[in-house]
Amino acid sequence: MKKPIKLLSSLLLLSFSAPQLALASSVDECQIWSCLPDGFHKECSAAYSAMKTRIERGQPPLPEKNSCVGFKNTGEGYDFRILPAAFIPATEFKKARWVEATECNPKFGKGPKNCIKEGRAISVTHDDQVIGETFYTR
Repeated sequence: MKKPIKLLSSLLLLSFSAPQLALASSVDECQIWSCLPDGFHKECSAAYSAMKTRIERGQPPLPEKNSCVGFKNTGEGYDFRILPAAFIPATEFKKARWVEATECNPKFGKGPKNCIKEGRAISVTHDDQVIGETFYTR
């Protein structure tokens, strides 16, 4: 009887002393790290929904990368950034576009000429360089 108690004691001690990783709520959230730079292709609809839900709940758009160990773009040097972005609609001569690192408040004349709304530019970075596509949201 002493061996099972000793084994149980050892396991309890290990569980309290081992570093604990924060767990993401779902695999879909961890896949945001892979899908955002790739433009949320068809196979990433669940990750896209997870990111929208995180934003709606007031959470960061991507989970902590240490809670997604083993997923693409979560290793050393990877991070994400969020910048303000101004939306400028299409004209006769130019396509609609977002301008990063710029605020837009047309009511007060703030922002680039012809901007109509402000959003956010969300990017995955590696060593401070944007990789893949940037996602824009209101």
